[in-house]
Amino acid sequence: MLKRYLPAFEYYVCDLTEYKADEIQGAIVLRVALLAMKYVFAGTQQAKISEILRLLAHLMSEQVDALEYVRAVLIYFSAASKGLTDRDFRAAVKATLPEQEGWIMSTLAETWMKKGRKQGVQEGLAQGMQKGAAAVTIRQLERRLGRVSARNQERVRALKVEQLEELGVALLDFEAQKDLAAWLASQS
Repeated sequence: MLKRYLPAFEYYVCDLTEYKADEIQGAIVLRVALLAMKYVFAGTQQAKISEILRLLAHLMSEQVDALEYVRAVLIYFSAASKGLTDRDFRAAVKATLPEQEGWIMSTLAETWMKKGRKQGVQEGLAQGMQKGAAAVTIRQLERRLGRVSARNQERVRALKVEQLEELGVALLDFEAQKDLAAWLASQS
């Protein structure tokens, strides 16, 4: 009954890579957003960031909140692009917005630190799980087979968590050190 009141929207997919930068027209904010989407995966991103920042410099003379927009665009580039370094960002900001370099780079650094902390915590948890699983597996091996050589202990510590789980099951069938050596050899 209500279907006749629903609008029938369609979406338009636009491949921005097919347009030259000067063909993208409109308000500065729109142009910056479209150029950012166009260039985020391009090969020479540092030059593209400088181009976008030059557009934003015009915006900054007109709008008070333009610095937040600059920050958002740079965070988008830092999150989505693979090859850009903090040196690339600093060079682009210094060349186009030298007066705001300190503020922009400090807010970007804060964002990168938060991202790094999150990744660091996840990596630390994964390493901790692997070390703990290796220690438990070595104790189980020693209980089953007696003393495990330092070389074999290192080989066990180098295994991934999934391999350690497999070894934990396989060691139930081990009768001698040679069974462990054969299992470890089969993993390399």
